Amino acid sequence: MELSKYLFSPQNQQFLQKLSHIFTATLFDLGTIKVSLGLIVNLAFQSVIVFLIAGLIKRVTKNRFLNRFGLDLGTRESLCCC
Repeated sequence: MELSKYLFSPQNQQFLQKLSHIFTATLFDLGTIKVSLGLIVNLAFQSVIVFLIAGLIKRVTKNRFLNRFGLDLGTRESLCCC
């Protein structure tokens, strides 16, 4: 009960509205796209996720699939390096 009173207090609601305004305020226009801090943070987060998934796919390909073909480590590294 105490936590819900704190989370939904008027002061907390005002803070969350200000924080939302900071992340959704337009910094500049790029053609028809309105660039905001939230858009930049979202793009950075998605980029990190893509790089992590690409690294995982690279490791799985090198260690599981190419290893089954009997390729030595140097050949596997050169094929998965790109």
